[in-house]
Parts: sequence; C-alpha cells; structure tokens
Amino acid sequence: MKKIILLLATLVFAASAHAQKTCSKADESNAQKAIDRISSWSTLNATWKTYRHCDTGPVGESFTEAILRLVIDWKNMNQLADAMGKDTDYNAFILTHLKSDEAKGDAQDVYSRAKGACPKGLDTFCKDVIVAVNPPKAPPPATPAALPPVATPQPGVPSPSTPSPATPDKK
Repeated sequence: MKKIILLLATLVFAASAHAQKTCSKADESNAQKAIDRISSWSTLNATWKTYRHCDTGPVGESFTEAILRLVIDWKNMNQLADAMGKDTDYNAFILTHLKSDEAKGDAQDVYSRAKGACPKGLDTFCKDVIVAVNPPKAPPPATPAALPPVATPQPGVPSPSTPSPATPDKK
C-alpha cells in the first residue's frame, strides 16, 4: 500500500513539474530544428512529447505548419487517429492547431480530404477533423417581420384611417 501511495505521489509530482516547465531559448531553437525535420506522424508525436512545453508563439506556429503539411498529404491517417485516440492531450494539441488562425488558409483542403477521402473505420476521427477546420456557422441574423403594406393616398379619397368630416345632425 505504501508503494502505491509513493508511486502516485511521484506521478503527481512529475506531472506538475512537466506542466510548469518553461521553454528556454535553447529549447525554442531545438524545437524549431526538430519541427523542421518532421516528416511523419511518429516524428510529430515524438517532437511534441519533447517540446510540448514550447507550443506557443513561433514554435506553436511551426507546429501548426508541420501538422498541416502532414494532414494535407493525407497519408497514414490511421497512425494519427490511433495516437490521438490513445492520448487526450495529443488529441487536443492536434485539434487546437487545426482550429488555429494560422490554419485557416488550408482549412478547405483539410476539409475536402476529411470529407472525401476518410479512411475506412475512421469516421469519428474524420468528423472531428471536419469540425475543427469547419466549425458550425453562426445562424444568420433574424430578419425583421414584414410590415403591412402602405396604402398610397388617392386624391379626393379619404384614407381609411382618416376620420371623415363630421356631418351636421338633422333634427
């Protein structure tokens, strides 16, 4: 029992240490070099695991570019889907980059591949990709209710809303 508690405490400490790690200038430089060499889903995953603490600013933009290169190539998507299914943080990393402003220029290409070339058995994965690059549109603004037609007054004819002149009472 003590071993389990010690193991859990170690895991919690390690997780919090990882979350608090800052990206040094050396890390940023090394991350950029590593990202430039990404050519497969496995190298992307390994690079992300090593440099995930640097996923902001220029490094974040480089990660987005690497993800887009691989997604637009649309090869071995089962490897990406499998890795995303096993790691919720990696899943969030990929989808966040696909939703980013930097990815907007390639959104249509990614959408068309996910919609038209989804590998067999990866329907849920492809739907997630589609939602990431093509979020639901806001509903159009409500149109005002139609106003009643306006009657054009005719000369000499009183309008129905105008009271007619009073006629003298005959007694």
